[in-house]
Order: sequence, then C-alpha cells, then structure tokens
Amino acid sequence: ADTLYVSAGTYDENIRLIDKSVSIIGEEDEEIIIDAGGNSLPALKIGEFAGGFYNDGQTGEYIADVIILQNLIFTNSGNEAGLSISQSNAIIEDCIFEGNIGGDYGGGMFVSNSDSVVVNNSIIRNNEGQRGAGVAYYNSDGSINNTTIEANYVLSGYSGYGVHAYSGSDLDINN
Repeated sequence: ADTLYVSAGTYDENIRLIDKSVSIIGEEDEEIIIDAGGNSLPALKIGEFAGGFYNDGQTGEYIADVIILQNLIFTNSGNEAGLSISQSNAIIEDCIFEGNIGGDYGGGMFVSNSDSVVVNNSIIRNNEGQRGAGVAYYNSDGSINNTTIEANYVLSGYSGYGVHAYSGSDLDINN
C-alpha cells in the first residue's frame, strides 16, 4: 500500500480512490482541511459504490489492504457524506467531520459493504443527513472509539442523529 503525506492547508478536493490502497496522513498538530466545495460529491470517496449507493458507473475490486486516514478534516460536502467508504477496510484516526450535508445516508461519514472500518479519537459534529447525520454504517462492521459525536441534525421523519447502523451492520461504540 502507498502512503500520501499531506502538509497543512486547505485542499478544495473531491478525491476518489477506486480499487487503490492509499493511506492519507496529515501533518501532526497542523490543520489539513479537505473541502468538498459544497457540491454533490464527498471530500473523499473510497471504493466502489454499486447497488444503488452513490453508484456513478465506476467499477473496481474490493480493497483488502487497510487504508489509514489520519489528522484530516472533512468538510463542506453537499449531497453525500464528507467521507464515503465502500468495499474497503479503513482505520480513521484523529480526524474531524464537520459541516457536511449527506443525502440519504450519513452526513459526516457513510460506510457500506465493508468488513472493518474503525474510527478512533475523532470528532463528528454539525453534519446533516437523512439516516445517520453523523455517521451511517450499512451492511458493514467496525467500531467507533473515543470519538465525540455531537450536534448532528437529521431531517424530519428520519433516524440516527449521531449514528445509524443497519442492514446487518455490527458496530461497537466505545468511549
């Protein structure tokens, strides 16, 4: 697996990693912002989203290697979660998900069809969405550890202000 080291700054990006194992590590004690620009794409999309979830015709293989995301801020997505992960394994550490507006699933983060997505020592706040305004796990396993989840907003008639795990997801939450 490759690793990309990112220096302090604001990056106006909509990054897509399809069938590529690339870890992204932000410079420690610096502010590394990945700003989705308020459009209909996440700041970072990892994996293939077939079967109706954000499927835009891409093809790809399951990413078996563990992708590490560390010291990053995901913000300003417009109609998808700030971070979308599918058919992948990831460890997310010391990240912030803030000010994202998700569509149907997950405002801050959406995980689907993944074996292990672990979130450690992160902040998920001030995001909006229909199901799981903070984070949504669909048919996925993982854990959320020592993470602050607060002030996320779900649209009327939907559920999961902070976390929404469904369709066979096995999610442990520990603080």
